[in-house]
Amino acid sequence: KLTNCVSANPHSFGLILKDKENKKLQIIKRCHKTGNDPKEIFDLLEDNKDVERYLHLRWKTEGPIDLDNAHPFTAYMSDKRQIEFMHNGTLHEYKPKTSTTYEGGVQKTVLHEPNLSDSKKFNDELLAPLLLMTRGPKGDADISNPTLLKIIDKFWSAGSRGLLVCNDVEPVFL
Repeated sequence: KLTNCVSANPHSFGLILKDKENKKLQIIKRCHKTGNDPKEIFDLLEDNKDVERYLHLRWKTEGPIDLDNAHPFTAYMSDKRQIEFMHNGTLHEYKPKTSTTYEGGVQKTVLHEPNLSDSKKFNDELLAPLLLMTRGPKGDADISNPTLLKIIDKFWSAGSRGLLVCNDVEPVFL
């Protein structure tokens, strides 16, 4: 199953290792020119059975194939709390903007944000600033805050799936 998943999503991978006891997250990201290596990913998962593991395998829809667009994205970081964001699907409101021009009667489409995936743009423009303003029963950037989740839902595209992983709060599925 892992080999099939890796083959179908070859453009990068990211792994979150959550040590609940020490309340720490470790992030491992890779982007190989030849695609994801199922053995490398399997070995990482096997070597870290003692902690919670969250794996994202990227299929490029928007933005280049590089480490900057590999999931997860850090959505919040403080002395006490770290929150990482992963996403599958397309966040249509956050796709890079394009415009069309005509030169000599030939249509030309210009991409204005060529280095951003929709997921990275959503994280940087909405999620990270929103978490900076959020406080809840569990402190700053409380991902269990129902108001925060309602706001995220307003900007969320149907058919997309997301995950917020926090070092000291249970994960939230979007």
